[in-house]
Amino acid sequence: MDLEKLHHLFYPKSIAIVGASTNPLKPGGQPLAALLSAGYPGKLFPINPRYTEINGLECYPNLKAVETKIDLAIIAVPAQDVPGVLQECGETGVKTAIIFSSGFAETGEAGKKLQEELLAVAQNYGLRFAGPNCLGIVNAPAKVMANFAVSHHPEKVIKENAYAFISQSGGFGTITYAEAQKQGLGAQILVSTGNAADLDFTTFLEYIVRHTGVKAVAAYLEGVKDGKRFAQVADEALAKGIPLIILKVGKHQVAAQAARSHTGSMVGDDDIYQGFFFQKGIIRVNSVEEMLPLLSLFADGKLPQGNRIGILSSSGGGSVYLADLCTDAGLEVVKLAPETCRKLQENLPAFITAGNPVDLTSHAMMEEGILKNALEAVLADPAVDLVLVYFNVAGEPTRQIIGQLEATYRKASKPILCIGWSHNEEDHLLAQELMRKAGIPHTLQVEHGVKALASLAHYSRHRRTLLESQEAPRLSPGTGNPAVEFLSGLGYKELSEREAKKLLELYGIPVAREEVARSPEEAVAIANSIGYPVALKVLSPDILHKTEAGGVMLNLQSPEAIAAAYDQIMTNARSFKPEARLDGVLVAEMIPPGRELILGIKADPTFGNCVLVGMGGIFVEVMRDFAAGIPPLSQEEAASLLRRLKGYPLLEAFRNQGPADLDSLLAVLRQLSRLALDLEGKIQELEINPLIVGEQGQGVKAADALILLK
Repeated sequence: MDLEKLHHLFYPKSIAIVGASTNPLKPGGQPLAALLSAGYPGKLFPINPRYTEINGLECYPNLKAVETKIDLAIIAVPAQDVPGVLQECGETGVKTAIIFSSGFAETGEAGKKLQEELLAVAQNYGLRFAGPNCLGIVNAPAKVMANFAVSHHPEKVIKENAYAFISQSGGFGTITYAEAQKQGLGAQILVSTGNAADLDFTTFLEYIVRHTGVKAVAAYLEGVKDGKRFAQVADEALAKGIPLIILKVGKHQVAAQAARSHTGSMVGDDDIYQGFFFQKGIIRVNSVEEMLPLLSLFADGKLPQGNRIGILSSSGGGSVYLADLCTDAGLEVVKLAPETCRKLQENLPAFITAGNPVDLTSHAMMEEGILKNALEAVLADPAVDLVLVYFNVAGEPTRQIIGQLEATYRKASKPILCIGWSHNEEDHLLAQELMRKAGIPHTLQVEHGVKALASLAHYSRHRRTLLESQEAPRLSPGTGNPAVEFLSGLGYKELSEREAKKLLELYGIPVAREEVARSPEEAVAIANSIGYPVALKVLSPDILHKTEAGGVMLNLQSPEAIAAAYDQIMTNARSFKPEARLDGVLVAEMIPPGRELILGIKADPTFGNCVLVGMGGIFVEVMRDFAAGIPPLSQEEAASLLRRLKGYPLLEAFRNQGPADLDSLLAVLRQLSRLALDLEGKIQELEINPLIVGEQGQGVKAADALILLK
């Protein structure tokens, strides 16, 4: 879309409030009062036939009575009147609108039809609108208070343009904005998307990433409409160094369609989002309390070079606790350099052994200079990337302690996060207020602080890796579309195992040597050709899980065993599903033992075909050990999928086993990624189960495969 039109929404030179009210507590009254209070520099036009004047401004009966062209119309009228107002907006040349009114798609079928009517009117006139059923927007630098939830800006913002916040929940967005204000963080933009009938989450994100100077974007997200568009905007944010910090809800929603493969049934919507977030460097948080210290750290613009942390604590027990928390969060509590230890010993009490964590003891809170000198020494250590300071305050030294922190914080090039506490409520509140005024990143909860630092370090390192990965050459798409060409002649939705494997072979994915037998005699002849032992498996597009049907016999060593197995399999299959089409049996080589993995493709309604990988056996079924990625996958992205598995260490050298053939495994993952793209819109599920991975240099082979078409 043409994002330039959104300038009229965020930087309007003229605003009309349709349904304007003299009551500043009503949706039609608050934006007018807030705009006037904020000193909005543009022209304001209250619209309400019941008044001739509101707040000293001439009030007009309708939009047609206003001679000035309107950039933004705020609509606060009953739902049934909104289509007519939007029609008038189009007729008078209004460029954008914000619809506060509720009573649309969120209420049921009648409301949905009314919302569709709004969209039709807007599209007819090229008018863009936010909502309906939204709280509106705030653009602080432009003094645009086009909402009915936030009535004023904070008197003093410590960190300007620290972030933008996009919320699919108006109330939640307002709460977060208010909490951030208390921390002195300036939100340049606050957006409530409401029903997003026209302007949706991704469109707002795209505008903010491209046309504002925010240091980060935070969001409350329930879901997006177009995952591929979201991916493009996320890539742009990553390239620009604008971190996306998202509180994604709806973790436990079940998939709309029951899946029939292991991978399809195990992976839910949230698992796909989780994989997408990791792949795009998006930081996922679980609460506002986690979000705020992160925003404060990013507002500083100080990204660590690594994950090595220095800890200073005025409590010995607290030091041990913090070291455990940091290690669990993925931070390295690094050994300090000898020069750093020497400097610490010069400043610390003689009975303290210098190390990391640095035990400052209560002396640091009473003797001037101890905290400052110790913090400077740790910051100067080349092995330290970021620092956590945990201290207690009491009485008069509180101001002096915060003063030391502020002086050091101002000069530091490395990230610092502080956690100050006191048994005295008054001293505790004073410490928080002084740190807020100084702009020092701080938090009340130890766990949130450690998690924020870990997320900061992970983002910094992960971003570098992802950008390098994006610069690497992608897998060549080849010529034509082998998958579509192969499937075009098939007239049913469920492929037999043999057909599924032929499709895999077209993409260079190795499969077990096998042939189709339609009699016991053919089965024996094929086994003689392949070599013993062999496996026999029923071949039918109507029997997907062959083991359940008694359709698999393994490790057959002789012609007599093969002939008997053939007859038994056919009997079992007819008993299990009498109407099933039986095309014979597959006689397949017994693949030597190796690591077993499950690979798959799942059609996701948001992101399209996704690639899945999991450890086989009980790992995927009991431990849900799998990871999801969005194709196309680069070499690094494919490798990161594997590293995210709980069972990844099993792919490394262990006891008498050498390392797994990761090169071959990664090649299969990337080819599967290409297959996923080629089958976009045509496949429901694909599963390779198991993929047998040999030791390094021995390759991989698909032992079984299942494909369900749409």
